[in-house]
Amino acid sequence: MDAQQFGVIGKRLNFSKRTAEDISRLRGQIRDTAQGLFNWEYHKGALSELYFVLEHLPVEGALFLMARNPREPLQKYVSLFLTTLRSKRVEITGNDLKALGIEPGPRYTAILRQVTAAAVDGHAACRAEQLEMLRRLARGESIEPLLAGKAGGARCALPAPPPGSVVAEADVPELDRPADAGSNDMSSKDVKE
Repeated sequence: MDAQQFGVIGKRLNFSKRTAEDISRLRGQIRDTAQGLFNWEYHKGALSELYFVLEHLPVEGALFLMARNPREPLQKYVSLFLTTLRSKRVEITGNDLKALGIEPGPRYTAILRQVTAAAVDGHAACRAEQLEMLRRLARGESIEPLLAGKAGGARCALPAPPPGSVVAEADVPELDRPADAGSNDMSSKDVKE
């Protein structure tokens, strides 16, 4: 349905201007998200990339995308996001960056996004691991050693400090972990709108 047809239907259903704009915006988000899903699937992206493709789409938009697309893999990806990925918690905040002396700005977003990706991908299961990543990123160091292994080891067994508090660097031991690779098995198809 093009914009003109949508306008006719909106008038027939007596949508307010705001409702029509909201629905039109949601249609655009669904279209963009569908394209992002196909790109993610084609490139065999990480789960964190799926998370970032879907995170801004409202639940009703995700459900519409599932219902409208007959491809079972796409439905499974959206379902995975709704049932599992969107509830992944990142236990660090900008306050933790501020406590490390990092000035607020675009760097906050970049660092928090990297830690979120690590949490979604299973490389930072607890606050202690997330803080270690945050510290390394804040210092400009590589987090590859942390991404190379499984999360949730001895470090996560320690009692977690309350959210909002900052753990001293000495409280979190260094990690050296073996590599652990994973992959996604996917193919690409077109979406109906």
